[in-house]
Formats: sequence, C-alpha cells, structure tokens
Amino acid sequence: MKILFVLRNLKVGGGTTFLLRAAMGLLARGHRVEVAAQNGAMKARLQAIGVRVHLLPPTPFNRPQLWALLRRDFDIVHACNPTAGDDIVWALRRLNRRARGATTNLPAFVLSIHGNLPGYVQGNLCLREALEILTFDQSALDRLRKIEWMRPDVHLLPRPVEKRDLQVGPADPPHFVMVSRLSKTKGPAALAAIEAVEKIESRFSGLSLTIFGEGSARDSVLARAENLNVQLGRQAVQAPGSTTDPFEAMHSAAAVVGTSYVALEALFHAIPVVAAGYEGFGVVDEANLDEAVACNFGDGFPGLQPEVTAEWLTPCFERILTHFSGESGRAELERMRVRLTKNHSLDAVAGRLETIYQRAIDAKRNGVKR
Repeated sequence: MKILFVLRNLKVGGGTTFLLRAAMGLLARGHRVEVAAQNGAMKARLQAIGVRVHLLPPTPFNRPQLWALLRRDFDIVHACNPTAGDDIVWALRRLNRRARGATTNLPAFVLSIHGNLPGYVQGNLCLREALEILTFDQSALDRLRKIEWMRPDVHLLPRPVEKRDLQVGPADPPHFVMVSRLSKTKGPAALAAIEAVEKIESRFSGLSLTIFGEGSARDSVLARAENLNVQLGRQAVQAPGSTTDPFEAMHSAAAVVGTSYVALEALFHAIPVVAAGYEGFGVVDEANLDEAVACNFGDGFPGLQPEVTAEWLTPCFERILTHFSGESGRAELERMRVRLTKNHSLDAVAGRLETIYQRAIDAKRNGVKR
C-alpha cells in the first residue's frame, strides 16, 4: 500500500510517536509511507527510517498543497487528528468535483483520534466522512460511541512500541526519569516529583531525577531543581528540556514517571513505571496493568484519579526502590513485558493497521459511506 499520513505538525508528542512507530512496522511489511505536516523536531527521525516528508503551512493554508498531494495515487490517506481530517475532507471533495464523481483513483480516508475527544470536534465533517475511525483510548472510544450517528465498530488500536537494542538495567546510584509536558496542568506533577526526591534521598544515597519536557511551567521546575541542587550540594535534579528520544535516558533508570507511550515503552523493556500525568495512577504492576493501559496510565479518564502531589508520589518512589530491585520484582516486570509484547509490538500493530486500511479500501471500492 502507498500510505499518506497527515498531521498538524511534527513536534514531539503522541501523534508523531504513533506515526514513527506505525511507519516502522508498515515499512517492514513492504508498504510505502509518506507524511504531510508542518515542520517539527520529529522530521529527522522520520526521514531516517525512510519516510518521505512533505512540509505544509498551517491550516487552512495547507489545503491546496494537500489537494495536489492526494492526486498522487495513494491507497490510504490517514489523518492523525480531526483538524487534519477536516483538511483532508476539503481536499478530497475538491478532487471529487474535479473528477465529476469518478473517484476511483482517490485514496480511502482513515481517521485516528489521539487522546480524549473534545466536545467541540464531535460535529466535525471528518467524523462523518472517514471510512474507518480508530482510537487508542477507552475514554475516546466511549465518547465516539455516544455520538448518535457513529457506527459501533470504531477500532480500539493498541499503541505500537519499538523493541530497543540498548542494554536495560538500573544504574547505581538509582536514577528516575520523568517525561511530561511542563504545561500549566502537568507542570505541578514535575514539582511534586522534585519534592518527593527531596523527601527520600537521604535513605537512597545518590538518588537523582531527570525531567524531560517543555512548557509554561519549565521555569518553575528549573528554579525548584536548582534550589534542591544547592541545598544538597550535588546535581540531584536536571531538567534539560524536550527530547525526541527519551529512551536514551530511560534504559538505565530505576523507574520512569509518565504516561502513554513513555510508560508503555518502559514496561515493554521491563523498566518500572510510576504512571502520573494530568492525574496519578500509581506504580504499575501485574494486577493493574490492564487497567493502566485502558486509562492511558492516568491520562485517559480525567477526574477519576488522585492529584499528583509529593505526598502521593513519595510512597510510589519508595515502593519502586524496594520491591522492583529484588528478584521477585524483576520477575514481575518480565511477565508484564511478555504480556505487552503480544499486542503492542510494531509488527502486531502494523498487522492491525493493514486490516483496517484494507477495510477502508474495500468500502471505497464498493461505494460504502459512513
């Protein structure tokens, strides 16, 4: 298949992480993958794996360029959010008018919803025009199914995770890695993590924390980190900004603090996780693994999880440093890794995407509309 992904931009985030890993799996299966979006830090990583990148201006100024791209005999055009989806609808409708209804050579349109579905986009044209819709979160699936005219077979797709070749194992002294947007809503969790490290560092000699992320709260995080470093007389907390590949730091971590792809990638390599984002989920273990995945590790069901505070994080950190450092804890991590591999490997998710794409192609060929 010849597949064109369309996004708003190529900044670091859930949509571009999905794109990168989906492309890896699809390319390995012999498909051709291209992407159209505004520029961003993930462009180089996509090009490095063989994805052709078409840079677009912001919406709606991108639409004429999209119209030209969609004339290139793609089998699938896959929008990775409703904004990109509406841009595609505009381009496809214009092509349809030019072709006077002879749409044989137009691509089949697939839409994916990343994260929670905001109420203001539930009437977007792309939700009606897409031949197949997929999402990664149970909460988004539930919202889609409540839309009166929505078909019930919206697909819940596992997030794809790449198996890395780097050697994994906690460094000594122990080190935590936190990956999060440092926004107004998520920044307080980073401040809480710094305070939690302060509370327990005297019992875990040399304990340190690195916080990756950008946002409006980063200055506050940097200031709090610097205060603690001066107080302790060592570099206990660092906040170097965003990164396109946090795993380079995660592979030697005693634990990773985060949600979504970050949490999945850590567990996929038997690295302990404290799931915390907008709200807190807690230490992920065998008993709650399925629940953690379903709620996107604390980001999926707003208002149902506890607030991320230092008082909440401290026992989570203590449990990580005691339970998962032992033989039974390491065995538990390995069992979770095996469970996740079955559904979240690049090849498994690429196979699911192939099936969805073929359904869309068949529906278009047969004149089926949503």
